[in-house]
Amino acid sequence: MKPALPILLAGCVLLAGCADTGSEQDGARSHGLANNAHYVRDFTVAAGHPGLLGNWFSLNPDCSLAGYPTVRLLSPPAHGTVSIAQGSFYSDYPAGNQRRACNTEPRPGVQAVYTPAPGAIGPDEATIQVIFPRGRAWTTTFHVTIQ
Repeated sequence: MKPALPILLAGCVLLAGCADTGSEQDGARSHGLANNAHYVRDFTVAAGHPGLLGNWFSLNPDCSLAGYPTVRLLSPPAHGTVSIAQGSFYSDYPAGNQRRACNTEPRPGVQAVYTPAPGAIGPDEATIQVIFPRGRAWTTTFHVTIQ
């Protein structure tokens, strides 16, 4: 049984080299690349001030736009609003990513901003779905604390 272990490990290494990185890379490093996953993030915002939930990008390795991700508000917050807009924003690709050079200037993407309602203090919650042009998708529930 022990001789099979090196073969199994070698197979895993070879398969890992075939992972599809595509042109879809999430600018929000907390999500990784899981498809159809659900994430939960804690998010704190100052009362009366907007806070950035995230920026999402679908860039080619040369930093050109591969297509805009679709970002949808699935569950709106009870004590604030979420605005979603296309625009030019700074990406945050990690070291080792072939798109890291894209971080040096604003690139086309989609941004979501949470704004608490006037006078709101305490917990809130919102759920966003992100779908990339080639089909990779996930949802994130933001547990918001308004301070």
